[in-house]
Amino acid sequence: MLKKHLGAAAVSFLITDFTGGSVVRLGAAGSVDTDDPARRIPLRGTLYDDVIRTQRPSVEDKGEGALVRVVAPVTNRGDAIGLLELFLPAAPDAEVMREIGETAHALAYIVIANRSYTDVYQWGRRTVPLSLAAEIQHRLLPSSLACEAAQFAVAGALEPADHVGGDLAEQARQADQAVREHGRQGYVTGQLLRISLIDGKTEFINAGHPWPLRMRDGQVREIAPKIDMPFGSPAPHSYRVQSLDLRPGDRLVRLTDGMLERNAGSLDLPDLIVRTRDLHPREAARTLIAAIVDANHGHLQDDATVMCLDWQGVGHSRRDADTGADLTVASAPSRTRQTTPGP
Repeated sequence: MLKKHLGAAAVSFLITDFTGGSVVRLGAAGSVDTDDPARRIPLRGTLYDDVIRTQRPSVEDKGEGALVRVVAPVTNRGDAIGLLELFLPAAPDAEVMREIGETAHALAYIVIANRSYTDVYQWGRRTVPLSLAAEIQHRLLPSSLACEAAQFAVAGALEPADHVGGDLAEQARQADQAVREHGRQGYVTGQLLRISLIDGKTEFINAGHPWPLRMRDGQVREIAPKIDMPFGSPAPHSYRVQSLDLRPGDRLVRLTDGMLERNAGSLDLPDLIVRTRDLHPREAARTLIAAIVDANHGHLQDDATVMCLDWQGVGHSRRDADTGADLTVASAPSRTRQTTPGP
């Protein structure tokens, strides 16, 4: 419909893969040579990466006689599903850009509504083979690893190892019981965090898990809560619901020990958290995971998982709740081969 309505030479949808490091062109209306010989397109250093990171559309105009390329984010509530790419006969005006943006946002809803009824989106996201255990692990995760609202933005990222192995206190008790009954004498560390969107009150349980890191006013500090036994521990124990000091503007980073072991110890995680402070939690989590993978030369002995939470507080909002775009930055598209800079 867009191709016909806008007179586009081609329109296509590109979906992000499980790793967040590449996109896959699932289908196109029309045919234009995009210089991408493979269906899997690495993101690093590309226009696609800029658009996903900034959540703003970009226009590439190479001059008279050349088609104008428009790339718009396909996103819903912080879930960066993919990209809409168009090749137009002329540079779009503000009205056309508005229509493209609205269509891209509508496409996000369409994908969300339909991915339960087809495997085409799951197929497109699998750019590397998954073992059975890794497949099960991904199936246990939420369909979206990011969520955006007026009071907060939260995102997680998971890099599996090469071989994968209601009430806050009541949740901890049930998790503990489930691991003891079905864990074959194993145990699991974990954390539970609950934040009231009405008054910002926080409740926290730490079951032997690595301490979270909090960035406040450009400084990263380790939070040291009271430690309770891991879930599944045979010794008698209970779980304490603690309060957590979380203020508007804070970024909370929670991670697994896979982020800290072996070669990952050579990374300065607090410094990396500071350097990624202007990124959306989705992109910050992806950057942290990529750094861990690089430090271990692409092979992890333990799962590396990170969750990044930006707390804006009650009555505060810095980003658009639908897309995750920074509200403090103008959204005008770029021109003549330039891509939109980051927020």
